[in-house]
Amino acid sequence: MSPTAALPRPVLLLWAAVLAWSALGALGGLLIWQHAGADRGGLTVLWSLIWAGGLLAALRALWLRHLAPWPQVAQALKLREAGGVSGDIAVAGGAPVQELLGSLNRLLQRQRQERDDLQGHIDRASASVAREKQRLAALIDELGHSLVVCDPEGRVLLYNQQARGMFGRLSGHLSGHLSGSGASGQSAARAGSELLGLGRSLYHALDARLLAHAIEQLVELTRRDPARTARTRFVTTGGQGQLVRVQISAVRGLDAAPQPGATSDPQAYVLLLDDLTHDLAREAQNQSSVAAWRGLADEALAALHSASATEPLARLQARAQALQDSTAQQYSVRWPLQELSASDLLSLLRRQMDRVMPRPTDLLEAAAAQGIWLSVDSYALIHMLAALAERLKDERDVRFVQLRLTATDDTAYLDLIWLGQAMSTEAAMAWEQDALTLQGQPLGFTVREVLARHHAAFWLERERTLQQLYFRLQLPLAQTEAAPPALTTLDARPEFVDVDLFTRQASDTALDDRPLTDLIYTVFDTETTGLHPDQGDEIIQIGAVRVVGGRCLAHEGYEQLVDPGQPIPLAGIPIHGITDDQVRGQPGIAQVLPVFHAFARDSVLVAHNAAFDMRFLMLKEGVCRVRFDQPVLDTMLLSWVAQPDAPSHSLDALCERLQIAVVNRHTALGDALVTAQVLLRLIPLLATQGIHTLGQARQASQRSPLGRGG
Repeated sequence: MSPTAALPRPVLLLWAAVLAWSALGALGGLLIWQHAGADRGGLTVLWSLIWAGGLLAALRALWLRHLAPWPQVAQALKLREAGGVSGDIAVAGGAPVQELLGSLNRLLQRQRQERDDLQGHIDRASASVAREKQRLAALIDELGHSLVVCDPEGRVLLYNQQARGMFGRLSGHLSGHLSGSGASGQSAARAGSELLGLGRSLYHALDARLLAHAIEQLVELTRRDPARTARTRFVTTGGQGQLVRVQISAVRGLDAAPQPGATSDPQAYVLLLDDLTHDLAREAQNQSSVAAWRGLADEALAALHSASATEPLARLQARAQALQDSTAQQYSVRWPLQELSASDLLSLLRRQMDRVMPRPTDLLEAAAAQGIWLSVDSYALIHMLAALAERLKDERDVRFVQLRLTATDDTAYLDLIWLGQAMSTEAAMAWEQDALTLQGQPLGFTVREVLARHHAAFWLERERTLQQLYFRLQLPLAQTEAAPPALTTLDARPEFVDVDLFTRQASDTALDDRPLTDLIYTVFDTETTGLHPDQGDEIIQIGAVRVVGGRCLAHEGYEQLVDPGQPIPLAGIPIHGITDDQVRGQPGIAQVLPVFHAFARDSVLVAHNAAFDMRFLMLKEGVCRVRFDQPVLDTMLLSWVAQPDAPSHSLDALCERLQIAVVNRHTALGDALVTAQVLLRLIPLLATQGIHTLGQARQASQRSPLGRGG
């Protein structure tokens, strides 16, 4: 190949012009110059323009063939370095560019081959783990109970299908609209997803005070005796008034056995939940039926005077009475009690007392509590006594209290002792009926109701010689005391969780300082009647999906049609495919938005062109009494930050550039799923730009030309 073969055509033409000018020689040039005469100035300008045009054409050709391709090559290499895109790099350019691209593509092919080989080894090594995971998932789903595992902060690590269905029933939102077909039917399948999901906090799904008390109790029990089973129970209510019994057990951690003298706080908690509502309803019906049969037997017995007839009717009456008593006993399952040692109860009670009293609480005759077991609702009992102590402080200027527990063969006496002015028995009886509050928060029960749960007695005593007064609580002892099994551990369990949620530690740093890879995202999209929310356009569909631990949890998605209260413009129907018939009878935005707000709780909101969707949400915050005050990321702005040289940052262009399959485009949930995949591909690209935290991503988005800061 000759040296000029690789030169572009404009360069060759310029070179030919230079050779022609040289061939004219000095004489030819002089003749042309003399012939031009008065037009010498114009000829000079003409030649200058010719030279300048040729030079610019040559420079442009050099730029297009040898310099312009390199930014495209660099961007393509970044995409492949981030791991989101594969395949050869194809960029137009000259021979040197193509020669270098050939070498790069061969290196990329070798890298892909090595990565495929490594992935093959990983796949084969993890095949048995996947089988164990499937077996465990099948076993968990076959449990007769709803099972949830959470970390010490209450975040969900694992749950089964029964738990998903139970929380769907517990959800009090949109219960009348979650049936049917289409998008509404899809929402029905995901009912309760605003309550239960990986990474969600159980403190939003269950009574936060009960759950916090149970976890605190388990931590205390584990610290006191690491080898003992730590387990407790409580009853709570759902959004529709259901009664749910929760048994919660502590999982110590990954250490095989605690060292002598060392404490190991629980690393996770296993919750088994039972819906008592239907059982209680059936028991109530049985009790009514038995009462009716007993009444009939009484009437028959009164009407008959024959001794031969009275005896069998009396037996019927006795059986009816026994069945009624049995049913009444079963009905008491509404408030199940737990077996708790008296020592543990006093320890938990003193800790709660110290939170409300100015001086520490004394334990009198603590040795007498050793070996005594009680059947109690620890939450209600401890908070009841703490509320009484707080009331003594506020109303009678009591500065400290003492606790004392004594026992006989079948009864325990728990005394709350104080020094101060006398209290009448009538005043103490009045306190029994008053609604209890603790630190300004209502507890939801009275002393009398707590006593009824425990079949306990309560009265006021005076110790005149010591000038003491005390409330005495009489409690029955636990019937049996079983030897506890060893504490549940994780050391022998198969590794079945893809994301190691068990070892993830809670961050104490501000949210802006958290890495993008550690955050929980709610990626959402809306379909609307138009583009102008300020002019009356309304939301007609909301779809969202959560991203936890670098995974898009499509099975925990949210999708709901919304009745806009106005006709849908015909021009928009071919785009989103939603008609007036589909939204007719669906809930309005005032019902839907609080549910979506709960779904997006404790997460970072993400949308493509988020300013548009957020404007619709913010205009409805006042009407719906919610506020979306969490951070917001826009994948359109993040795309510019990650790929500033890209020609377009539309969602379709992003999907094509990042090799993301588009499914159900222009539906709210479909676009949310696509945007979630875009977010997951952009996070590694942002890392190559030095953007690792939420705060850095937000600042870079604001500086972009597409953002407000640009």
